Amino acid sequence: MAVEVQASDTHATSDRRSAVLAGAVVAANTLTAAFLLGLAGTVSAWGYDGLAFVLGLGAGFSLLQLLIAPRLAAARSPTLWGYLNERYRCRVLRVFAAGVIALCSTLLLVALLLAAGIICARLLGVDLSVGIGVGAVASLTCYAVLSAGLARSLSAWAFLLLGLLLLLLAAVLSAQLYGLPLPQLAFANALWQVQGIEEALLEQDLADPAVMKPLLAPFLTLDPLSFAGIVLGLATGVAAWPAASPYLVRRAPVAAQRVALWGLVISALLLTLAPALAAYIRLMLVALVENQTRAANLPQWVFDYGALGLAEVCGRPAADAASAMAACADLPDAAPVLRVQDLAINSDVLTLSLPEMAGLGWGANFALALAGLIASVLTAQGVLAAGVDAVLGAARGRETAVSTSPLPAHAVGAVLIAAAAAGAMLHLATIVETATLALVLAAAALFPALAGGLWWQRANAVGAVASLVVGFALALVYLIGTRYFPVPFYELSSALSASGDYGYEYFTELKEAWSMTEGAEKQAAWIALEQHARNIANWWGIAPLGVALISLPAGFVALVVGALLAGRRGSVTRP
Repeated sequence: MAVEVQASDTHATSDRRSAVLAGAVVAANTLTAAFLLGLAGTVSAWGYDGLAFVLGLGAGFSLLQLLIAPRLAAARSPTLWGYLNERYRCRVLRVFAAGVIALCSTLLLVALLLAAGIICARLLGVDLSVGIGVGAVASLTCYAVLSAGLARSLSAWAFLLLGLLLLLLAAVLSAQLYGLPLPQLAFANALWQVQGIEEALLEQDLADPAVMKPLLAPFLTLDPLSFAGIVLGLATGVAAWPAASPYLVRRAPVAAQRVALWGLVISALLLTLAPALAAYIRLMLVALVENQTRAANLPQWVFDYGALGLAEVCGRPAADAASAMAACADLPDAAPVLRVQDLAINSDVLTLSLPEMAGLGWGANFALALAGLIASVLTAQGVLAAGVDAVLGAARGRETAVSTSPLPAHAVGAVLIAAAAAGAMLHLATIVETATLALVLAAAALFPALAGGLWWQRANAVGAVASLVVGFALALVYLIGTRYFPVPFYELSSALSASGDYGYEYFTELKEAWSMTEGAEKQAAWIALEQHARNIANWWGIAPLGVALISLPAGFVALVVGALLAGRRGSVTRP
């Protein structure tokens, strides 16, 4: 009897450890190093509105744990793509779903390679494009060399190590500044301190109210509708993220919920660090202005990132003190000391720069950068594997486990990594915005079909295909149109815009001015027209990243209508 009890206790302990590690893998493959490294900087730059990313990711893990994990585990499909394939048994859906998964995986890889490239460029003193290339080669090498089990374990431990270093950084700053090594509590003091400094800077004309976004003032970057849209898109994107599902299936539903719960606990602990780190970042930056720092006396880390085009002083990238002084001297309203609007740091590098901002020394900065680089490369493995499995599965019409040769997987992986590296070199958006885009597109395309398959027995292939095509197409058109083709987008859908009569009249005036000019003046008029159109090209005022408010309802409507019109044709698998 004693032996049986001891064996039972040992088995229970092993199950708990397995659940914790699997939960860490789920968190690592979903949050990845991209969100860990970029989230605090985004909250610092966006202010209160940046909390939409924190809330959306946390809500996504809750949704995954409560609604998706137990039903998906009961379906016993090895991957999300495999579940959709078995549930609906439709070749069109199989191909479309694989394409969406490959695209979304590539977008998240773009964010990860951008993070790795920034760190490599800083540590090695090379150009950003070279750093991205180094990160891409390292990621592909790990994918080719490491076994699936080893890559899974290493990614989890690298993710946890990076999170631990960020936690230690926040705890050290909290203890140094306020004597309380609990950043989730101590950062409230930093918020009030930052507010006092920012009010003083406004009184001293050292800050432009149009540029400075107080941390405690809501809806300066986003309106409430767009805020809710980002939260919804991230929440459903996490729940439908393909790289998380392999670690929830092939378990009992209760065990899958336990894994998802540990993913929620780990992610919640790390996500709550973002507001604290953001407050400390903002405090260090406004302190530079409060101390009346001159352009020539800026810390070296500003010039290091300026050389990479990631930091600007007085509107120009500043690689050294001389270029910073020259840029500030050329301003029409030049000031003898630095102002808030004179310093623009890319949000991608703010978290990495925090040890240097706080004067913690070279060692702390190197440790954080190295951990960030390792985590970026290793957490890319699960994301890359999800994209490769979907592409190969669609090509074969079945799970990829039947393959005995690794060459097809390596070839597809190389293509995805090359595409991601090319996208990262363009640097069209920040790390967090790019990673959010991946999750939002996954939500728009996959979540209605996934939720319908798990929770509605009448969902069929016709409805699933309709939901995927409608949701994904709406999201893609909205995201691309509002950013890259704002003028024709607004002209075609001005009735849905929240710009009002003034916005429409000003748009008409700018377009008439553009049509009546020639040469260089015509180009300048087009730039002004496009800039104004980008501000008013929207549907009901929803920001591009909040497109889930449009695509998700449309996707669910398409699912229901398609399923009802087609009847109960095809297989209907009970979840």
